[in-house]
Amino acid sequence: MGMASLRRRHMLIFQTVMRARSVTEAAQQLGISQPATSRALFELEEQVGFPLFNRSSGRTTPTVEARNLLPEIDELLLHHDLVEGRIRAVRARNEGTLAIAAPPGLVTSFLSRAVARYAARKRKVSIRLESHSMTRIAESVVRQEVDFGFVYSPTDLSKVRSIPICRSEIVCVFPPGHRLAQKRVVAADDLIDERIVTLTDNAMTGMLIREALRPEQMDAIIESNLSLTAPTMVSEGGVVGLMDSASLEGVFSGLEIRRFKPSIDFRIFAICSRYRPPSRTANDFLADLNKVLKELARAVPSVHLTGAALRF
Repeated sequence: MGMASLRRRHMLIFQTVMRARSVTEAAQQLGISQPATSRALFELEEQVGFPLFNRSSGRTTPTVEARNLLPEIDELLLHHDLVEGRIRAVRARNEGTLAIAAPPGLVTSFLSRAVARYAARKRKVSIRLESHSMTRIAESVVRQEVDFGFVYSPTDLSKVRSIPICRSEIVCVFPPGHRLAQKRVVAADDLIDERIVTLTDNAMTGMLIREALRPEQMDAIIESNLSLTAPTMVSEGGVVGLMDSASLEGVFSGLEIRRFKPSIDFRIFAICSRYRPPSRTANDFLADLNKVLKELARAVPSVHLTGAALRF
């Protein structure tokens, strides 16, 4: 008979008797009767196939085999307790890991808010929120280095599972009191003689922005791959931003926002591995993300959710 087939109750009683050096004392510690303790020891001996105790003159003393078996029993019980603890933690979703990769603009906007809320609920979950290029994000998901990735379209999604979460568009951002504040929609021609800052999150979006502007405006463009650079520069004045509206909430607080013409819109996708379903911990994060996305859509009119709540 293998050790794994022994009942935990029998092992625990055996361990307690060995530590207490008395059947009576062990019974008291376990909160059971002495006959029940003695019966469990007999049953354990039947299971292992050899005597564990010598019984004479009303005394029960362990055999050499029992002393040799005790360290193995200790290890089995410890392992059993660890496994039970992990099962309880997984069931309660209080432990685990969560890894997310996204472009800079999304990391500093709604994803940061969703992760903060989740972290407050799940204090024992290890969380990693990374900022990468679109290509690197997709590669990280394929390699199962992260649970979720968030990318702009167009991105090659053939090797991952993908769900569109919202549609966004490029908007014009500038400080209060700017001459553009009188306009409801800012056209490309309105930006002549303006310095323009954009994020390099999405190569296709950058190309479309350049196509919308006149050739003489190309030298006026400032590109940055740091999402906090743009609001800082715009706040200082002298620079306007052409930004993804989904990245605006919170980061661009106090700035003026206008729709941009010609319209440049795109979708944002959540992606995960095609070969490994998200863990319970990862899926639990989606509850907070869905709430934050709804708030984002209410706060930023140019962000439109694609439909039902995100769920893999």
